[in-house]
Amino acid sequence: MKVERLGDRVHYLPGFPYAAIVVTDDGVVSFDGPMLPGPGRAWRRHVDAQGPLRASFLLEHHMDHVFAASYLEPPVLISTERTDADFYATTESEEGARKRLLALDPDSAEEIAGLQLRRPDLTFSERLTMTVGGSTFVAFHAPGHTPGSMVVHAVEDRVAFVADNLSPGLSLAFSMGSADVEGWFPTLALLESLDVDWFLSGHGEPCGKEELGAHRERLLETIGVVRELRDRGLSRTAAEAEIVRMPIWDAWGRSARVPYAPTPSGAAPPVSRTAGIARIYESLDQHTPTSTKGPDVEAE
Repeated sequence: MKVERLGDRVHYLPGFPYAAIVVTDDGVVSFDGPMLPGPGRAWRRHVDAQGPLRASFLLEHHMDHVFAASYLEPPVLISTERTDADFYATTESEEGARKRLLALDPDSAEEIAGLQLRRPDLTFSERLTMTVGGSTFVAFHAPGHTPGSMVVHAVEDRVAFVADNLSPGLSLAFSMGSADVEGWFPTLALLESLDVDWFLSGHGEPCGKEELGAHRERLLETIGVVRELRDRGLSRTAAEAEIVRMPIWDAWGRSARVPYAPTPSGAAPPVSRTAGIARIYESLDQHTPTSTKGPDVEAE
């Protein structure tokens, strides 16, 4: 397992999975971690070697984030209220989660059979501040990649843990199936306001504030393509079918750190790739007036 560092106290796994810790003067604070049992055990050994684990932050509800607490066994697991509410949104149930994990790692069948998902112990609605070993952690409910996503600012280390709210290694258009589309823009503004040198992003290397503008442009581009088709009168299903035939669809796939395999001619792309298009379409529907008639106003 290759562990990288930002300074002396921030350790992380580059790329995927999202896993990071801060080593304070009184133990370790962790952020998500590996999904599969083998990497999960290896990451646990690395964490334990740095000191006692004091707390873990669960930054979102997606499957590649929620399993880590089962391996790390933190004394307290922290999430937003929305992430706790959406905990089984991508796995349906405890048994569903184990089945999906088994499909990815059949060699670990015995361990997976006994695996219990860990639900958050402490949740918050908007903001939480925690101090461990003289180090300050400010957690924000920061919708974007998911409605319950969290950003954690490690103040003294000048690092923000943002998970997939920034994902320079992914195709943004292919990873918006759970997105809070309109909520993502205020979150980017929040990140701009933080006094940090680095963002530890999902599916990529640490990045600076220059990534915020690039991410905003990708969001606007993706939304703009869907809006144009919607304004032409295409239904959501028709818009999905049209986009996958456009040159920009292949360009989005090639933009990922590990490029997506192109969809064979005549075949439908996986739902996981088109779900973001549907999500954007739904967001546009919610924010478009159903009538052009103005409000009734009386003036004196």
